[in-house]
Amino acid sequence: MNFFKIIVFLASFFVTKSSFAQLFVSNNTPYNTAQYIVQDVLFGGVISVSNIQYIGATNAMGYFDGTNSNIGINSGVVLSTGSIQNLPGPNNDAGGAGDTDFNLPGNNFLNSLISGNTQDAAVLQFDFIPQVNVLTFNFVFGSEEYMEYVNSNFNDVFGIFISGINPNGGNYLTTNFALIPNTTSPVSIDNVNANTNQIYYINNENPPGTTVQLDGFTVGIQVSIPVVCNTTYTLAIAIADVTDGLYDSAVFFEALDLTQNVPTIASAGPFCIDDSDQILIGTPNGGIWFGNGIVTITSPLFSPSLAGVGTHTITYTQGCLSTTTQIIVNALPLIVLSSPQIDYCEDALSFNLSANPTGGTWSGNAVSNSGFFEPNQANIGVNTLTYDYTDSNGCFNSESIDININALPSVGFATSGPFCISDPPINVIGIPIGGIFTGNGISTSGLFNPSLVGQGIHFITYSYTDFNGCTNSYTSSITVHPNPSTSFINHF
Repeated sequence: MNFFKIIVFLASFFVTKSSFAQLFVSNNTPYNTAQYIVQDVLFGGVISVSNIQYIGATNAMGYFDGTNSNIGINSGVVLSTGSIQNLPGPNNDAGGAGDTDFNLPGNNFLNSLISGNTQDAAVLQFDFIPQVNVLTFNFVFGSEEYMEYVNSNFNDVFGIFISGINPNGGNYLTTNFALIPNTTSPVSIDNVNANTNQIYYINNENPPGTTVQLDGFTVGIQVSIPVVCNTTYTLAIAIADVTDGLYDSAVFFEALDLTQNVPTIASAGPFCIDDSDQILIGTPNGGIWFGNGIVTITSPLFSPSLAGVGTHTITYTQGCLSTTTQIIVNALPLIVLSSPQIDYCEDALSFNLSANPTGGTWSGNAVSNSGFFEPNQANIGVNTLTYDYTDSNGCFNSESIDININALPSVGFATSGPFCISDPPINVIGIPIGGIFTGNGISTSGLFNPSLVGQGIHFITYSYTDFNGCTNSYTSSITVHPNPSTSFINHF
């Protein structure tokens, strides 16, 4: 007995739980007005909608939440040929529980899609101005006609009709986009079922579904309609019974998430003006780029050198929605180098080079990283010294200065002698000419007078300064002997 009670309790528990996991529908306030259903449920209040009309029974339109069902769409707008309250599961009557015949007229647009006359039509029509280039819908079509009345006269049908400019040319004239994917066949009982286009069909009758009453329905089918943004279009969503008003059908139309079409630009920069072209990232891709530095409008390449130094506004457009970002391009640091002079003799004293801004690094022959230059270690001729600097923006620049090192002149003079103290003055020739002599007994021009200096070894220096201002000297010695002494012997 206790075991039996446990079984009964568990059964009641699972039945109770399953009653919460099912399709939810409502046409109570505010879901009982076409204005709210279209503007707030279908379009989420994102775009402007006008001239909203609903033709059909008041309880054949409303809101649905399919989260806890197998309908395949989370939420949106539902239209039915009967009462939408008959749609939640479980599917406890394969013959069509709760069917409603409103005895209302059909729809001429739907009549053109099938053979037979429609009735109990539910039509939601409105004008709207898209902010995208492609309008995308997802829908599920289902019916109680499945499977008993497939290929009979009861071919319930559904359509999405649009009128307006066709961006590919011409105009849409109540053109139906509720088609079997990759075909021109409208969605109807005969065109989607367990035998025809079965990959788009879900059998909800065997076994009976627990969340939706309908005997069968399609998988989610996506419709993409090319449009011209900022242009007015008329859209009509219509469903109807065919031949009679029994065995209801319904269409579940997903609420549109238009926010996913708003373009974004990934943050970029700052850049230095000599950086290579940068790839910008815009989502969704395939949009158009505008602004200083954009290489081509269809390319995401940004050229810092083309843009120039400054802050640039870059615009990315998808359809008629745009977004902007600011990209900064920084100049290279300005470097000023200085040296006391640019020509030095090879024996010049070492000195510090000057660079502004400070904090960079020097490189080159005979220079330290800090800029201490040693001419006597440098090469004779031009020495190129380079200063590298990176600023706080990460921008790098370098400047160079040329310092010329001049060799000392080659200096000498021809020595002669030795001389006697009584010899006349002698001209000493310096090489190269034009220098100055110094030393005992010699004039600056090179006239050496032995008698003036007297006997001994005398050091003479010749100094010469060339046209570069470089001075060198040569020293050598000259010997002066005394005159020989003479004596006479008198033999007388």
